[in-house]
Amino acid sequence: MFDKEQVNRIIDGMGLGDFSQATIRDIQALSKQIEEKTGEEVIHLEMGVPGLKPSEIAMKAEAEALQSGCATIYPPNGRNTSHQEGGFRFREGFHRRGY
Repeated sequence: MFDKEQVNRIIDGMGLGDFSQATIRDIQALSKQIEEKTGEEVIHLEMGVPGLKPSEIAMKAEAEALQSGCATIYPPNGRNTSHQEGGFRFREGFHRRGY
């Protein structure tokens, strides 16, 4: 678990300002600095890893989905309430932990 004050100092030092406006590359740079300054590993979920071979399970599932016609189905336009609610629950859980 990271020290909240130390992470806040790193964020402030980067001059990110309104953290909700941070880009993916800002988050990547922040996580790198947190790792360097704390000596703790950060699990990186902010970007894909070029050249990383997908698992056999993922490739099989993708092939099956494409064969079943999923590429011809588009999500509805407009708001997706279930995604918004999931994002809200994630954010609230994150804040309850003090971040």
